[in-house]
Amino acid sequence: MKALSALDKHLCKKPSKNRLHDKIEAILSLIPGATELANGAKYTLSSSYLNTEKNGIATARRPYFFHTDDQAYPSITIDLGGHMRLDYLLIKNRTDVCRERASSLLWQVHSDHAYQKNGVFYNVCIPSNFNDDNESVSVSPLFSAHGRYITVIAPTFTMLHLSEIRVISLQKQNFNCKELKPRALEWSKLETLRCRKLANCEITEIGLIEADDPTATEFPLDASSQIFRETLMNGEDASDDAFKPTYNIGDLLMMPRLYLENFASGHTSGEFAHACSAFFPDTIADIYYRSFSVEELKELLPPQPDRLRDATDKFYERHYSSLESIVERVSTHDSIVIHIRSGDVGIVDSRFVDSIEKIVDAHQIKHIYVLMGVHNCWSYVSTIRKIDLNEARTWVFENCLHSIHKLITRLPDPRFIMTGADYSLCIARKSKNLLIHLGGFSSTCSFLCEGNVFVTGFYENIKDDSQWRRAIAQYNAKAQIIDYFNSSN
Repeated sequence: MKALSALDKHLCKKPSKNRLHDKIEAILSLIPGATELANGAKYTLSSSYLNTEKNGIATARRPYFFHTDDQAYPSITIDLGGHMRLDYLLIKNRTDVCRERASSLLWQVHSDHAYQKNGVFYNVCIPSNFNDDNESVSVSPLFSAHGRYITVIAPTFTMLHLSEIRVISLQKQNFNCKELKPRALEWSKLETLRCRKLANCEITEIGLIEADDPTATEFPLDASSQIFRETLMNGEDASDDAFKPTYNIGDLLMMPRLYLENFASGHTSGEFAHACSAFFPDTIADIYYRSFSVEELKELLPPQPDRLRDATDKFYERHYSSLESIVERVSTHDSIVIHIRSGDVGIVDSRFVDSIEKIVDAHQIKHIYVLMGVHNCWSYVSTIRKIDLNEARTWVFENCLHSIHKLITRLPDPRFIMTGADYSLCIARKSKNLLIHLGGFSSTCSFLCEGNVFVTGFYENIKDDSQWRRAIAQYNAKAQIIDYFNSSN
């Protein structure tokens, strides 16, 4: 049976002649803080047809509410009234004739009134019945792009005319930025941190590396430094490009569906997630989604561990020379790989570190390798914490350093492996012992690991009746799940 998203279920319960209005109502009711911005906003056309206006107010009107002249790249630009995060674009085609003119559309979010002709444009998701069904609605994710204006353009010589355009923001329009209070920290050991590049500079190892090691350099405690952004922030994820989605692979693979009943990121279907992953060609997410058929991608897919392992193995084979040395180190019986999510979720809890110490002692672990996971979408952190983007970057940076400090003062010579998400997944897959922390990335690692998988009470899926428990038993029979319930001790 075809899986239904929360929006689809809502629409099934409330049938209506106007599906676009139903979808807007569903989004606004199901997602707290969601706001519709385009209705009643001013628009400007690239040209106007006969006696129609070139400037007007966006509204719902049959058969169309605007009409450009016949020209190359006709467009409509809507002024949303302020710079903000944008999440969904909903479009309804002209309702009488010539609907095929909207068979291909692009969108761009921008800060200045004029769109960037040499800037990045993204495809509007056109449903198969868009030209045939008067009530068909196009719903496109805007990847949390930030801007004041949105332009919809036809990339050919034609006329552009639509009956309705709506833009949804999941960010409240007004919020107060809170000042971050400086936190005291004993920096002594952090100041001795050194880093060295591994695997043709694709991986950075950070730790208490000997000062006389010619391959190592000091690790700067500066959030603005280039080396910090390249290592701790995993350059492929930490994009300041508002038009480009972030490579948060746990969400792309929809792992939170294993423990969040109402999980709804921008990826409400396999098609949307595939569209996002396509921005990162030849990555694990891209390889994973290319393994599905078009029909399969139309469904709200739960994570598919078998295909995920296949995608990871293909990526590993292609990058074997870069990963060989670190994989050799993490695949021994006396080593453990620990994934820790920090940054957006704060500083690693001391009780979780207690669990690490117990595992290290009980299993005679001599080598500790930490994959420091960071949610690098600044707009996400800014919205959740209600702080501006610069404060969000500083807050994430401080939390990561505090977590590193806590680990190096409690554990015997841990080494922090800073690299991209895909390399981290390959390391987790090949590790002999793996301890997961929390979040979608830890869930992903748990399905990939070929060795022992350790979990603690901090992991959301620890309950015996959880979907993760059932899935891990089915798809990773090799994994030895060892429970350390220390979250309440």
